[in-house]
Amino acid sequence: SSNDLKEDIGFEKVYKCKYKNDYKELTNRELKMEENKNYKKISKYPLDKKIDICADWNNKNNVELWREDWARINNKLLTNCNNKLN
Repeated sequence: SSNDLKEDIGFEKVYKCKYKNDYKELTNRELKMEENKNYKKISKYPLDKKIDICADWNNKNNVELWREDWARINNKLLTNCNNKLN
């Protein structure tokens, strides 16, 4: 969509993405490419270290702890980060 394009133009890497235990920062276009098709968006990528904390905690499978701390820091959960990551 044109919205996806706008996001890609505005940021070099828009999404923090995860596949198994591997994390990447990808644009919408990169997510659609064959080599990245297994990656799932964790969240929109604000230039904010809390997203890196999110990745680290989820990587250690401490998802509940992460949710609790994120809520305390941010007072609300980003929709995509709030979903349990498989």
